[in-house]
Amino acid sequence: MKNNILVLMFLSLFAGMSYCEDVKKTSVWEVSKYIDGNKKFLYIAGSIHTLRVIDYPLPAIFDIAFNESDELILELDSGLMNSSSSQEKFMKLMMLQEGGFLKDIISEGNYKTVHEYFKIHQIPVETFSRMSPVGISLLISQIELSKLNFLPTGVDSYFDDKAKEKEIKRSYLETIDEQIKFLSLIGDDPDKGIEYSFKDISQFKYIIDDMVDAWRAGTQLDSITTDFKIDYPEIYEGLIVERNTNWLPKIENEFQDDEIEFVLVGVGHLMGDDSLLNMLKANGYTVKQLD
Repeated sequence: MKNNILVLMFLSLFAGMSYCEDVKKTSVWEVSKYIDGNKKFLYIAGSIHTLRVIDYPLPAIFDIAFNESDELILELDSGLMNSSSSQEKFMKLMMLQEGGFLKDIISEGNYKTVHEYFKIHQIPVETFSRMSPVGISLLISQIELSKLNFLPTGVDSYFDDKAKEKEIKRSYLETIDEQIKFLSLIGDDPDKGIEYSFKDISQFKYIIDDMVDAWRAGTQLDSITTDFKIDYPEIYEGLIVERNTNWLPKIENEFQDDEIEFVLVGVGHLMGDDSLLNMLKANGYTVKQLD
C-alpha cells in the first residue's frame, strides 16, 4: 500500500495496535567511533512527534539513554514556535498571499475533494478558502490525528521537559526558518500537494498504527521511505535527504568532546538507504541498535 504525505510529515517533522511486551529491539542506537584510541559515543533515537496517552510509558531504553547523557539534541527549539515572529512566518506558509483563493490555484476536482472533506468535518468554507496547499495538508493532518486521540505532544516534548527539569544542555539541529523552507516544498505543485494529502486517507489509521508499533519495536520499515522516494521524489529529497545531510556534520561534531549526547529525530530520518544511520556508517562510525 502506498502512503500519503501526511504519513511522511508524521514520521519526519512532527499506540494503535497492541504491541508485544517482550520486544527485543527499540528505536534507540548507540553510535561510536574510536578517536585517538578512546571510544567516543552518543545515542540517536527515533521520535514520534505526536503520541496518545496509551503510548506511555516509552520503552525503558529511551529513559536509560537519556539519563546517561549530558546533552539533549532535538530537531527544533519548540519554545520558539510560540513567538510572534514564528507565528507570523507559519501564517504566511499556511495562507495564500495577496488575496489568493485556493479554488483558483488547484483543479476543480481537487477543490471539490477539499470542500467535501471539510464539509463532513463541519469546517466552513471561510476557514480554508484562502489556505495554501501546505496549510490544507497541516489542517488535515491535525484533524486525522485528533480523531485517533493523538496529543499535540510526543517523544520530543517528553524529553524536552525532562531536560528542563534535569537542567541539562539542549541544542537544536535546525532553525524555524529552515523547517518552514522544507514544509513549503509541499506547496511547490498545488495540485500534487492536495492529491498527496488525500492519498489513502481512509487507511490513515491503520498506517499510523503500524508506524507506532514499528517505532516501539525498533523495526526498520524501509518500504515506507522507498515508496516515498519513488512517488514523491522532490518532497522526499527535501524533507529527508537534505535535512539528514545538513544534520550529519552537526552530529559528527559532537564526537569532539567527552560528553554523551542524546540525539532525538523523527524516526523517518532513521529509515531507508538515505538514513542518518547509514550516513554515519559510511563515515566510519559503528552503529548498534539497543534493546
